[in-house]
Amino acid sequence: MTRQKKRAIQSAQTSRLLRRWGANYDEVLAEGYKMSEVLLDFIHPYLNDDIELEEQRLYFQIGTLAWNASFLPRHKWLSDIIWILKPFPPADQLMLKDIFATMIERKQQKFSEYRRCITDFELLDEGDDYRLFVLSAPVEDKEKADADTHVCNPTVVEEDS
Repeated sequence: MTRQKKRAIQSAQTSRLLRRWGANYDEVLAEGYKMSEVLLDFIHPYLNDDIELEEQRLYFQIGTLAWNASFLPRHKWLSDIIWILKPFPPADQLMLKDIFATMIERKQQKFSEYRRCITDFELLDEGDDYRLFVLSAPVEDKEKADADTHVCNPTVVEEDS
């Protein structure tokens, strides 16, 4: 399959997901994209119509954590994920850690050009469809942020719906 055909198929899949999830195209960030669309595209391999809203919300939570962790050094996000997963049963911890690591790798390989962290999201059930709202902030340069601080600049937040 040619690269052009793969892109066309992915674009069609993303368009279907965007229609299904109620994403709209009218609020584009200055960088030329909407974080709600980017996050949906990032998480879409884990979404389907067969899973309940709460499970889908869990994938968005893990995806958001993985997205933001991708801006941190590996040793930092590894220690954070161990702490975050403590309340889960051991079998679930292993599965969630694998999903988390896979998502970080996906972010770094396929979404590296997006330099905004996700500060919050809301997933709303609108009957037959869902609506995704995303709050995001620019990522600070790694040189400016030391290893123990977050790379998100919390003073500049943009809403994307």
